[in-house]
Amino acid sequence: MAAGESGKTIEIEGWVTALNVVRVLAPDVAAVREAIERKVAEAPGVFSGTGLVIDLTAIDDGASPEPLPRFALVELVEWLKRSALLPVAACAQGEQRKREAAEAGLVLIDPPARASSRGAARKPFGAAAAAAAPNAQAPIDTGDAQPFTNSALTLTQPLRAGQIMYAKGRDAIALAAVNAGAELIADGNIHVYGALRGRALAGANGNEQARIFCSKLEADLISIAGVYLSAEALPQDKRGKPVQIFLEDGELVFAELPGR
Repeated sequence: MAAGESGKTIEIEGWVTALNVVRVLAPDVAAVREAIERKVAEAPGVFSGTGLVIDLTAIDDGASPEPLPRFALVELVEWLKRSALLPVAACAQGEQRKREAAEAGLVLIDPPARASSRGAARKPFGAAAAAAAPNAQAPIDTGDAQPFTNSALTLTQPLRAGQIMYAKGRDAIALAAVNAGAELIADGNIHVYGALRGRALAGANGNEQARIFCSKLEADLISIAGVYLSAEALPQDKRGKPVQIFLEDGELVFAELPGR
């Protein structure tokens, strides 16, 4: 088989996009299915074409010598696939849950960050925490600048569900809303002068000095340099408010913006 023009057969690249995390709180597959169906009905764009991580750590006890109630993960994964959802990985600590994940054909990854008492997230496992294969169906604007530039990617229209925009080597400015299921990625800062309901990933090239600013925090996911929080882990007292988000000592910190 002939190699490509460069003489290589493959190349490995790191792509940054979001993973939706389904955190299982009770070992009842029927109840989990019903809850997921409700979420999909409420915001179908959030789950469209996006990989799912099944987080089993809340029903897992890695230190316990006693058998845990069995969780029918194989059944759940098969149902997710029939529902056009994309389970790709699981989080587990104990051997029993790890075996269940292996039986379901899921890879194991470290658990996602959770909010601490100060409304922040510790960096769990580097930039790969929010990395997966890109959504090939979504339009991606990679910009035209390789080194960092003062020319920001400016979006004047709302970013719709399923759209991905990437400001490579620069900041991203959204003058309208970033809707649920949309994804705005920048190597620099992200400014959203509207409601941030989708995913915002700043510092995508590892820039820990990057920040996210938004007029109204309602995000599906927030990430800076691979440190991320999903919607359910965002600090409740900052929801719906104008905030800036930045890294401090490896944690995501949410600070309200002063009023106009």
